[in-house]
Amino acid sequence: HIATLTDGRYAAGNHEMIWDGKDKTGKTAPTGVYFCRLTTPGTSVTRKILRL
Repeated sequence: HIATLTDGRYAAGNHEMIWDGKDKTGKTAPTGVYFCRLTTPGTSVTRKILRL
């Protein structure tokens, strides 16, 4: 687990979360492949992202 971008409730619609490339302690995460997970009450989606 690198970081949690948000842990809240949002109204229906489009939303954008931006990862600043830092881990939960505030240190810059190294380059590499990471997995991003979006979880809602009825769905969980995981995608690969590449940090350069």
